[in-house]
Amino acid sequence: MKTSPLLFLLLNAAFLTTSGQPGQALPQQNLAHWPGIPTGNYSGITPLGNSRYAVVSDKAADDGFFIFHIEQDSLSGQITNVRFEGFSGEAPQQRDAWGNTTRDCEGVAFLPRRNTIWISGEGDQAILEYDLSGRSTGRKLDVPSQFSTTAIYPNRGFEALCHDTLRHCFWTTTESSLRSDGPRPGRGFPRADNRLRLLSFDDETGKLRAQYAYRTDSGSVTCFGRAYIFGVPALSSLPDGRLLVMEREGHFPQHRLGSRVSVKLYAVDLDTAQPLDSLPALSTIEPHLFVRKTLLASWTTHFNLFARNLANYEGVCLGHPTADGRPTLICINDSQARMGNALFRLKDFLRVVALSQQ
Repeated sequence: MKTSPLLFLLLNAAFLTTSGQPGQALPQQNLAHWPGIPTGNYSGITPLGNSRYAVVSDKAADDGFFIFHIEQDSLSGQITNVRFEGFSGEAPQQRDAWGNTTRDCEGVAFLPRRNTIWISGEGDQAILEYDLSGRSTGRKLDVPSQFSTTAIYPNRGFEALCHDTLRHCFWTTTESSLRSDGPRPGRGFPRADNRLRLLSFDDETGKLRAQYAYRTDSGSVTCFGRAYIFGVPALSSLPDGRLLVMEREGHFPQHRLGSRVSVKLYAVDLDTAQPLDSLPALSTIEPHLFVRKTLLASWTTHFNLFARNLANYEGVCLGHPTADGRPTLICINDSQARMGNALFRLKDFLRVVALSQQ
């Protein structure tokens, strides 16, 4: 069957948005393509070395992480093979009515010096250390009470976590503004932005080092349906010392048709950024105190009459560099355990973004 020009443009909209940007978003890869990969609510990913990655799910019975072995093409960076190696974890202190841990594991980072995994929980606003068998070590980051569960909007806490090997620290932020820093974008506050605090924690002492003010783009939705999400679900350190910030906006109409998720990947140069000396409300600070950001890549996925590639990306980390030295990023989406029906079902996707040489 011949493809019409209109259909061709719609199906490839996700890739056309990267034109003129220093990052190239490659086609999504469905994890179901490789046998033995369990479906999940994947929310974070971090590299362990030797093509192995720790992945967390925000709806799991136990606290812990999955191990994936991910191979990439040396020229393009595209994923060529994925193998599931297993799950490591422990029974949680508490489970919800659906049998899932109430920690709500969202972000994950690897600390090479101690050979341990750190996981941020949105349910308890804690960032805890686990050994490679998935057992809690008892160590945690010293998170100020300013970021407690009562200080965040519901389900808008510590989704993002990464480790910075150059600065020997962890980075995290809340998905949406703190209650004290401004409104949460959505119904009642259309086209609002998020004013976030990029937090740096010493990876030895666990103490807070610094806070930086970060402002997302303004939301694009004015008519809200079944659900709306907008904020920062993931962070990753880059080889050149910059911090990568994933901004994600999802709009889901009442009858689902017309749903879309837009992702923007920004780089922040923290060496030129000014840390906050005090803790003022971010709604009151001068514009120059927000860090500057550079767009690296962006794309939009859809569920409509012409495209069914909808993917809610929640995690990002560094992948293997290409043979010519380009860094790559691996992004993972949350399919809500492949939620859907006989007509359409969400899929577990990975997406590679190949960056320009640095």
